[in-house]
Amino acid sequence: MFMEIPRLKNSGIENVYIWFGPNPHSHGRRVKISNIPNKFSKKDCFTLTIPNFSIIGEYNEKLITNDVLEKIKDLIRLNIKLIEDFSDEKISTDEFIDNLKPV
Repeated sequence: MFMEIPRLKNSGIENVYIWFGPNPHSHGRRVKISNIPNKFSKKDCFTLTIPNFSIIGEYNEKLITNDVLEKIKDLIRLNIKLIEDFSDEKISTDEFIDNLKPV
């Protein structure tokens, strides 16, 4: 499963695409956030670990301001159980999308 969540449809965070999906067992849970407005690129993104919110990689400070980063964290906190279940492949993509609460 590979899921990009654009602000216009689900997340409530303008211009930011966030990847949610199953994580390799060698990693903890994490999301990937695109550094490109309104588009996801595997080659230009950074990782935010869950639940401690460590940043792995470089991020576009013009797009991902401190306020935007806090909104992303709020989105994750608000939907943590849903994200965990999706990451662990306990729920379907449809269930994830249908139940995601925007910030």
